[in-house]
Amino acid sequence: MWFGGQDTNQDGDPILLLKPKLRPSKSPAKSPSSSHIGGLPVFHEADAEMEYSFENPHCEKCRQVMPLLIQLHAPLDELDRTLYVFGCNRLSCHTFESGDINEGGGG
Repeated sequence: MWFGGQDTNQDGDPILLLKPKLRPSKSPAKSPSSSHIGGLPVFHEADAEMEYSFENPHCEKCRQVMPLLIQLHAPLDELDRTLYVFGCNRLSCHTFESGDINEGGGG
């Protein structure tokens, strides 16, 4: 809820809203150790061979190529890892029929 120039949650606590930065005139070189939204995935050197044969995954519903949503550098201890999230942007793929949703607690 917007109130007096500040955004607040349902309890009235202030929420910090972040605005995207304007893109610099010259795009910095992307690396596997960078995080970015959209665009093309950038792989680590050990995965360089895969980069040339990589194709974005396809949606299970419409079979179309899914765009990269986010590349997130997420190192863990000694492991230098990057997470890649792809998603279908077609509304029809996110509309569920009543039979599509598994209701209940299992078998």
